[in-house]
Amino acid sequence: MYATHMVFWIGSITGFVISGFMADRVGRKKTLLTFIALGGIGNSLGAFFSGFVGFTVLRFVTGLGATTVSGAAFVLSIEFTTSHRRSLITLIFGITWGFLGGALPWFGYLVQSWRIMLLSGGVGDLVLYSACLTETDVTGKKASNGEKSPNFLQTTLLVAKSPRIRRLTLAIYFTGFIIGLCYNVMLLQLGRLNLNIYWAYTLAAFSGFPMTAACVPLMDTIGRRWTIMGFLLITAGTCLPLGLLRLESNALTLSLAVVSIMAVAGAYLTTNQMALEVFPTVIRGRAVLLQKLLGEAGCLVGTQVASLAESNTYTPVLVMGVLAAVTAVVALLLPETLEQELPQTIEDGENFGKDQGLWFCPFSMARRARRDRCVSLDRCLIID
Repeated sequence: MYATHMVFWIGSITGFVISGFMADRVGRKKTLLTFIALGGIGNSLGAFFSGFVGFTVLRFVTGLGATTVSGAAFVLSIEFTTSHRRSLITLIFGITWGFLGGALPWFGYLVQSWRIMLLSGGVGDLVLYSACLTETDVTGKKASNGEKSPNFLQTTLLVAKSPRIRRLTLAIYFTGFIIGLCYNVMLLQLGRLNLNIYWAYTLAAFSGFPMTAACVPLMDTIGRRWTIMGFLLITAGTCLPLGLLRLESNALTLSLAVVSIMAVAGAYLTTNQMALEVFPTVIRGRAVLLQKLLGEAGCLVGTQVASLAESNTYTPVLVMGVLAAVTAVVALLLPETLEQELPQTIEDGENFGKDQGLWFCPFSMARRARRDRCVSLDRCLIID
């Protein structure tokens, strides 16, 4: 189980690398459809291979078109959305993810066949995206300006030459890596806590609804940075007691596990939102790609951390709690992006957030910005 799961995440990481090149050359829509097709092919063929080697290879192919598609669709949606409405994309993303994730265990219970579950994946997405998805004009804009997309080497050099961007990049990459690790550890650990696996995964998935509903207003009120730190502290505050006390009550164990997954999911959504806003435009595409790739690498390492349960059931949650606490401190080093003009050039990125102190909170600034928008809207209505 651990080997095939690890290979799946290796495929996901590979998919992010390949899709990053393709998106700038053939467009977002074609890239998205290609990887949906790859995921569907991997799932469909996997239903007919029960041998370890063949099934593991096909899990790699499925991984190419799994979270890669999810991340690409999220970025594409952000590109079509106005700046002050972008957090709504996070809300929609979290709700659909939680609903389908909660329904999946019961779909498996209904069909009682892993082959049918594999065959059912990917077909609906391919039909839907082929009919409805619209391409962004990123390639056309770049061509008309005579600009070329920076390759990975150029992007790395641009980041390496700017000390502040380099520090911010390392901080957000580390945060994304640990969040991916913690999320995967907790999902795999659910099957090791002597709980009903159907109810455990259902509650864990549906818990994303209240967390997503809370995540968006928190991001738009106290900012991205404090929201990430708060969710990570909640994760540490639930995992450490779960690992140290080793509770005998299944209800209490499940409650702590669900709260932990809710908090990690909130941190994941907020970090994805922040990654799109903190990097300068000239390197944003590649930088966000690398952030997502490292998040998948965290999921890959999380598989190995979860395997520590073979020697001691509670070791993975202890490791997860300690890492979440450390990452909460690292999150304080990130700049706040709420109600901030997004950086466009490397120089803008180098100066971004310099006027913010360590304990900067945008609560009053965000409230004032919302009030100003309401006043502007009222004036427009009066004029009309």
